[in-house]
Amino acid sequence: MAAQQSSDLVLRDFTMTKYQPFNPDGDHEMTDVGAPSRKINAPLWLSKMYGDLCTEINEMGNVIRSIVDRQQNPQEVVPGLVELYNLLVNQQNTLYARQAEELQNAQKNEYAQLAQASSQFATEVKLSIQYAGLTAKEQVERKGKELLKHIGSLATHNMNQFAQFEAWAVDEAKQCRRPKGRNGRRNKRLRR
Repeated sequence: MAAQQSSDLVLRDFTMTKYQPFNPDGDHEMTDVGAPSRKINAPLWLSKMYGDLCTEINEMGNVIRSIVDRQQNPQEVVPGLVELYNLLVNQQNTLYARQAEELQNAQKNEYAQLAQASSQFATEVKLSIQYAGLTAKEQVERKGKELLKHIGSLATHNMNQFAQFEAWAVDEAKQCRRPKGRNGRRNKRLRR
């Protein structure tokens, strides 16, 4: 008994096809060729039940088709079979339609969840991009400030060097104007 319960929980893929009720004036096609078949992933018990239902419908449909092939009216020859066939087809089509509704509802729910997740993802990406932009902007501002500070210190250093060079040049110019002494060097003392 425990093994059977566990097999009921097993999911199985199977195909659902919509059937047509018997129409004595129609083309006697048993399946609705206009309706698409659907692959369904459902519990094993549902697959078995649906398979048994379709087997019964197909067997009855084959009997009705053979009666029609013999140029007889199935509603006159086997009216109970036609009524049972139509009853089973209605049950199968109800299951088919219900499965379609449930599939649509599931797809709507999945779409809503996907839309919500996509919206949340887009918001998070937008915030990440803004954060990265702010971080990059802050880094550029910090680097710019550091660069300006460095340029300022270089300018100060260059001004000091230029002032020293200018003082040296002025001192050299003054020494060039002094008279030369006995050794050919300029006297540092000009006047006292």
